[in-house]
Amino acid sequence: MPLAVMDKKLIVFDIGGVLATIDKSPIIDLCENNSTSVQYFFDDDFLALQLGNISVDVFLIKKSFQLGIGVNNIAHAFQAMVVVHQDLRNILASLKLPFMIASNINQLHFIHFKHLAGMPPKTTAVLSYQVGCLKPHHTFFLALLNIAQHQSGLWFIDDTRKN
Repeated sequence: MPLAVMDKKLIVFDIGGVLATIDKSPIIDLCENNSTSVQYFFDDDFLALQLGNISVDVFLIKKSFQLGIGVNNIAHAFQAMVVVHQDLRNILASLKLPFMIASNINQLHFIHFKHLAGMPPKTTAVLSYQVGCLKPHHTFFLALLNIAQHQSGLWFIDDTRKN
């Protein structure tokens, strides 16, 4: 095993593109079936949700009003965007190192992801909706380093090079 891997003390995973796929087709289908443009869904309200500036409830109610689609239909399609990789539970259970999550994600997606992945309620995480900024903002990574406390042994796995 390479020395660079042996000295790691903590693995930090991104969610989208690493532990799960973010599939926008349920939202696209919902909008198309209701003759509504998907551009009204992924707008400033969506960004505010990702940053934690509005609650999930406010987001869903606003989208329901804007798009003319029921809140429950939107919530269901919104959750269906998160598709956890099939063997994720086994992979995480087999890790020899502790891990945590660091991701640009909203509360509804994170709760759904944890449920699908079988993660404990107290999973350590740094999430954009909690810290109020998105990766690769330096404040996000400062929050990560503050929580991780293993700065020299941190192994960050992300799907985006700039992160």
